[in-house]
Amino acid sequence: MGHIFVKSRGYVLFCVKIDCAASIVQYLHLDETERPITTLPMNYTYGLSIINSHLMVGATILLTEKGLMQKEFWTFFKEQEATSFGGVPYTYEMLERLRFFRMDLPSLRYFTQAGGKLAPERHRKFAEYAQKRGKKFVVMYGQTEATARMGYLPPERALDKCGSMGVAIPGGRMWLRDVDGSRITEPRIVGELLHEKVKAKYDFRDIQGINKLTDAYRCAAGLEGVRLCFGADMLLTRAEIPGLYTNLMEYKGNSGFFLEYDCEDIMELRGICDDRRCQTLAYFGDKKMLGPLLVSGIHGVDRVVPIGRTMEFDLIWDGMDLVERLSRHMCIY
Repeated sequence: MGHIFVKSRGYVLFCVKIDCAASIVQYLHLDETERPITTLPMNYTYGLSIINSHLMVGATILLTEKGLMQKEFWTFFKEQEATSFGGVPYTYEMLERLRFFRMDLPSLRYFTQAGGKLAPERHRKFAEYAQKRGKKFVVMYGQTEATARMGYLPPERALDKCGSMGVAIPGGRMWLRDVDGSRITEPRIVGELLHEKVKAKYDFRDIQGINKLTDAYRCAAGLEGVRLCFGADMLLTRAEIPGLYTNLMEYKGNSGFFLEYDCEDIMELRGICDDRRCQTLAYFGDKKMLGPLLVSGIHGVDRVVPIGRTMEFDLIWDGMDLVERLSRHMCIY
């Protein structure tokens, strides 16, 4: 018996209509004198939240196409007297290599970090710099579904709470839930983080993370015998299916998610894999067991990889040869 995971095609992410700008204005104490410089793309929720929150107070946004690694960026920063910037963990790794701590930036008031956990030792270095120079370092936590901001670490606690994601943003509430659905009140217990916007309406529209869990529940409710299994670490939700239903692919939604099925004969999967919405076959064990399926003329599968490597980049993606699609001919005279 083999374990085969079929990953559905599709990675569509739409806008979520939640306005956290007012909360950001409140906890960062923004006003019309702010002059943030752009360091993040506008189509990234973190970058967009910086723009929205500063526009709300009538601040000036300094637009530049230059990057942190370019001298022109810092010249523009000083000439225009930028007051703040934001960055992801990689940004702060680069800043440390650029000897940021030696820079003279008198106009800088505060700088923020989100987009992934910052290493505690690097967090401490930037917090110490901010404290010595009379500036503010604000580490934040968020997810796309909540437009980038869910929690923040008050700058005055940046050192004694180094590594923490902080408290909920104004108007929000966060708590942990264990595998049984009970609220966690004791420290050092693994659980699922829940966030609620108090006295506000969430108008969600096709968000990838929400859709994955929603479609899993729809699948369990709409098909007989489907069982959702939650791991103790809350990191993985497995949807076990007792059979390969003809309408199974209708539950894939517009985001990729995983279904698990134990088969006795590899050819049981042909009906599912002969669908252009299927993209990847992941296997555990001997790849040769897939031979009869792969030579049967299926239309949907682009890649066959070991379990754990389905999200690795491949030059054949969604049925397209990226080298061919992205190449162009140039005439040199």
